[in-house]
Amino acid sequence: EEEEEEEEEEEEEDEEEEKEGQKLASWKVSARKPQPAAAPRDAPEEIESSFFDAVVLSDASVLRAGSASAVKVEMGGDSLSSSTPAPLGALARSKRAPLFSVAALLPGSLSRDLIPFDVAVIKGKKSDVAVLVRESAKPGRREGKGGGENEVWVAISSGGAAAELLALAPPSKGAPPPEALEKAAERLWGAASRALQKAAAAGSGGAKDSAVPAPLALRAQRWGAGVETNADASSLFSLDSGSLLVACGDVFGKGDAASALLSGVAAGEALLRAAAEKRSGRGGGGGARSSL
Repeated sequence: EEEEEEEEEEEEEDEEEEKEGQKLASWKVSARKPQPAAAPRDAPEEIESSFFDAVVLSDASVLRAGSASAVKVEMGGDSLSSSTPAPLGALARSKRAPLFSVAALLPGSLSRDLIPFDVAVIKGKKSDVAVLVRESAKPGRREGKGGGENEVWVAISSGGAAAELLALAPPSKGAPPPEALEKAAERLWGAASRALQKAAAAGSGGAKDSAVPAPLALRAQRWGAGVETNADASSLFSLDSGSLLVACGDVFGKGDAASALLSGVAAGEALLRAAAEKRSGRGGGGGARSSL
């Protein structure tokens, strides 16, 4: 009986500590609880919530209703302002721009003597293609050796080309019309092939046998939210130091992978400094679980 009473007392203490932590925590984050694979489609959604001293938001999609990764972020502390924190506002202002991509299956592989790169960024407003990738060279993929195996290349459209192609395959809940994707594939691979041919010709000194072979197959895909854009490209992150909320990721800076990396590093450092200042300012008081 004494052991049972002790266990009950411990449970009550834990509950009180959790409630106290919730009061002190700056943020309450709620998300849909993952459903088991065997769950029926009409199974009711379960929402689970957690309380945190600090929150990092690195993807604007978490604030978009209907997104698979959507979460609800609410203020949990009594002393916080009722206005929308700057980080949430920054993510809310971000916009998604469409992109198209095309995968090409080539007979054999393009010689590295002629095409010495696996990834190429094509600059210029008039280019239909922004990025070229030797897909077969990625870790875990099979790469053509000496022309004996087929090779896959992927071309990603520029923003300008995507805007024009979107007229043929406008955003919808269903898949784009096959004929629209065929036209997109032909246009994008045409631009990609010319770029590869130009590189091969430069590598061979203009030899005629450096031609890029016709693909065995093409497959285009539309990405309705291919890239995130941000109106303020000068900032790398947005931090509310009082509530320890920070937003970062590819919605800041130039919107590329390098900017996303720099954004995360800068945001993490700024958040740690803000957390240290807040902790020293309140005399080392406790709080809810921290998630940095």
